[in-house]
Amino acid sequence: STGTRNIKFKADYNSQIAESNEGNNEREEQFTWQSPQNKPDLIIEDIWQSGNLISGQDGDLNVKIANIGNANAGGFYYGLYIDGVYNNKFWVTSLSSGNYITSTITFKNVAAGSHNIKFKADYDNQIAESNEGNNEREESFIWQTITKPDLIVEDIWASSDLIAGKPSNLTFTIRNNGGRLFQIYTE
Repeated sequence: STGTRNIKFKADYNSQIAESNEGNNEREEQFTWQSPQNKPDLIIEDIWQSGNLISGQDGDLNVKIANIGNANAGGFYYGLYIDGVYNNKFWVTSLSSGNYITSTITFKNVAAGSHNIKFKADYDNQIAESNEGNNEREESFIWQTITKPDLIVEDIWASSDLIAGKPSNLTFTIRNNGGRLFQIYTE
């Protein structure tokens, strides 16, 4: 229950250990229990990339927004910042206590190099929360420079016995170790 209580801890409470000073075995402090705050608490739990981030191409980042408070949150915006500069806002209709949502944001025309990406839940402070200081998360992501394709034949195999004079099927795997897309023609 709520209220102020004195809490006492005592070492060797039944005096079973002979000590050089028996008078310093206890300490008492006062603590206050408060009523739980029935408020939401919105956090950015994680930011991660989907696939490669290539300069000049669309690239996706995912964001997970959670409500760790003990009340539901009504509608709110979360903000996106790139290298410390506000970029955009996104609407969430509601978020129940103990739940989360994930969103995928597509980035276009980002310059090559490392960029700090920050998301801030309730970026315009419209939701009264139990903790207003934990609404944002920032991580660094690297957009790679577009390079030429680097094609590697990884494997070749026959899907059945090879018999002279009969049609045969061979299968192969090609992987692109480079950055630029390419089109394969087979004959």
